[in-house]
Amino acid sequence: MKTRIFLDTNIVIDIIGDRQPFCVSAANILDLAYSGNAELYATALTFANALYVLRKSLGTEDATRYLRQLNEIVRVAPATQHEVEQAFRSENRTSKMPFSILQL
Repeated sequence: MKTRIFLDTNIVIDIIGDRQPFCVSAANILDLAYSGNAELYATALTFANALYVLRKSLGTEDATRYLRQLNEIVRVAPATQHEVEQAFRSENRTSKMPFSILQL
């Protein structure tokens, strides 16, 4: 079974925006996906927020192009009211992550 990795907005911005020193670690996550050892997930909101931030430094056209390329290897995970309610009912909570809205 492949490792499942959730990309939050900061990781996406690190990768595409080449934010030092974080981009190196973030790029390692991409390597895992390209090598077939991981499945990457993000929410639609991650893409929207990343575009909002990245368009300021890269321009809308380039930011959109890079996000489209990333979207080719990332599965968009649902984050609807149903998933949030399910997470609150989940018994698989930890002290570090009180709930997860994603059923990865």
